[in-house]
Amino acid sequence: MKQMKTIRNLIVLLTAICFALAVVAFFLPHGVGTVCAIGTVALAALVLILCLAYGLLYFGQNHTAA
Repeated sequence: MKQMKTIRNLIVLLTAICFALAVVAFFLPHGVGTVCAIGTVALAALVLILCLAYGLLYFGQNHTAA
């Protein structure tokens, strides 16, 4: 299913960006680092939502195939 492949690619891309942003936030000064940390949390929440959507599509596809 093309939607699942797209969601999986987004999960991988956003996870890599989230990890990189967390590393950058660790080394930045306090004010800028806080902004990057907030961005990291927002990206992590988006990745979680995408993982849940992927799971729903995956189990929905398996349920209809059975």
